[in-house]
Amino acid sequence: MSNPFEKPTIPKNSLQLLQWLLFEPVLLERYKKTLNQIQTVIMTFKAISISFPIVIIPLTLVIYFISMVIMAGFDLPLYKNSFFVEQLQNYTTFWDKIYFFVSFDDYRNLEQLTLGLALGLTLSLGFGLAGSLAVGLAFGLAFGLTFGLAGSLAVGLAFGLARGLAVGLGFGLGLGLGFGLTLGLAFGLAFSLTIGLAYGLAEDFAGGLAFMIFFYISYFRIWLYPWHLIKSRISISLTNNPYIGDGGIWLPIWGITSKLTTIAQQDPKTGLDFVHFLLEYRPLQKQLAMHIAHAATAGNWQHHPLEKQYLSPPLLIKETPKLTPSEDWLNKFEKLKNQFIAYDKEHHISLKKEQFINFNEQLQKFRDLTILEPYRWHQYYLPALDQWLKKAKEDLNELTQKVEKEESIASNIYRYGDILDPDGDKNIFFGREDLKEELQHQILTARTMPMFLCYGQRRVGKSSLLKFLPQLLGSRFQVIYQDCQSSKTKKLQTWLQDLHQKLNSIFKSSNIDWQPTDDWLDVWDKMETYLETLSQKHEEKIILAFDEYEALHERIFSKDPEQGKMLLGAMRSFSQQQNKIVFLFVGDTQFADLKNPNWDNYFIH
Repeated sequence: MSNPFEKPTIPKNSLQLLQWLLFEPVLLERYKKTLNQIQTVIMTFKAISISFPIVIIPLTLVIYFISMVIMAGFDLPLYKNSFFVEQLQNYTTFWDKIYFFVSFDDYRNLEQLTLGLALGLTLSLGFGLAGSLAVGLAFGLAFGLTFGLAGSLAVGLAFGLARGLAVGLGFGLGLGLGFGLTLGLAFGLAFSLTIGLAYGLAEDFAGGLAFMIFFYISYFRIWLYPWHLIKSRISISLTNNPYIGDGGIWLPIWGITSKLTTIAQQDPKTGLDFVHFLLEYRPLQKQLAMHIAHAATAGNWQHHPLEKQYLSPPLLIKETPKLTPSEDWLNKFEKLKNQFIAYDKEHHISLKKEQFINFNEQLQKFRDLTILEPYRWHQYYLPALDQWLKKAKEDLNELTQKVEKEESIASNIYRYGDILDPDGDKNIFFGREDLKEELQHQILTARTMPMFLCYGQRRVGKSSLLKFLPQLLGSRFQVIYQDCQSSKTKKLQTWLQDLHQKLNSIFKSSNIDWQPTDDWLDVWDKMETYLETLSQKHEEKIILAFDEYEALHERIFSKDPEQGKMLLGAMRSFSQQQNKIVFLFVGDTQFADLKNPNWDNYFIH
């Protein structure tokens, strides 16, 4: 199936190039970057040659006719000539009155108009075809800056309504089409209209006002807005809407955001594809893209309640701060997701129920937090979260029934081999349920933190267990894993500094002033202070897991036994005075086997 949002990189013909010129600024800019200077000039003249009969001349005539009607509306109330009024009353239809107004000798002379148009077209064609693209651009920019920005009101006040309208239309059309030749034609037409029509009959202020009105109508392409509005009322979908074909829509289309977000909630996949399309090709629609991203994400949640492959946060767009969830909301969602993964991976039926109860509690709190977020985006998620709560209640009832029928069986299947990784080996990691249950029970029930030793021969799964502990234990624990055989643990200062950096990474804390010294107790005192600060700020219990911990004894403690004794004593004292920081030593050596200093004199495990 082809991608409905895919855009070509090269225009297939001149007509499509003209379309890109008008409606696809991103595609045009990308295409221009692939061309050299000569190819760019050729591309420009191709677009201009086809734009003359199709766009520029018809559009100019239409705008001219509209300007005449507007001028009549401004000038008729001011015109007191009784003969003019008497003659005008002889015409009954609207078109007859317009013809009379244009052809009236004292006000508009058709001969002068014809001459002016002919002269203007001659000048514009001569300027556009004889001059190069660079000349056209330079003149267009100079004229636009002089008369479009600085002198808009002055031109209107000085030369009247007719010239104000003509210059405004010329500049607006030239800026909208983007090329110097187009602006040259617009100026020529403006010049012709000025010669043929402008005799100072319009009021000065009306001219300046008309220029400003038509400038903004052209610049913001308001003349296309009614078409987009009508189209969005007739038929609209994610693959058929005004934003698919027009990359220059400035103003929001009334009611379209509500329609597209509703469709995105029903078809989240297409909704997310449309979001990526908007971000790539429609830089003016960042707000719309963020709305649809919220709606599509919520749609996935609602259509697939409690399915972990759909537990993803919304795509965030930094240019839309008012539609971006708070940091607290995003963090709570991440914890909720981790808790669900811990429940999903649990095999022991009783513990599985406990994990799910914890998830259910967090889910209710997350919904309450969502209500406090801005309504402009939280409205998308509330139906989905209600669906989650309903599904969670049903699943909890099923778990409760299973617990009543089944016996608690903790499997203990060991696999000999390399260290398993949670990202790639989650489907083949089994076992160690007994150790996990013991850790949970001891940590959650202890008044002070015990010192844990995970002891066993090599290749029995100790390191794999450490890697999987965050998912096994759930959101109430935060595991900090450190490989003590790493080159970063050659001495005490680098060991604790590496541990400090891992804590910073997990908890997103700022670095404290860390100046290593030769005094081991002084270095440990800084680490202890930092750990206490983290335990006060966060609800989770922190497990410091030291894999192959024997390397610490060989590399650090045995090198200076006296300072080693004091450091082990300080670590024991710290673990006995609090219940949120856990020391978990993992290796193939027991404490009693480590001498000088003797570890078993300090740690009871």
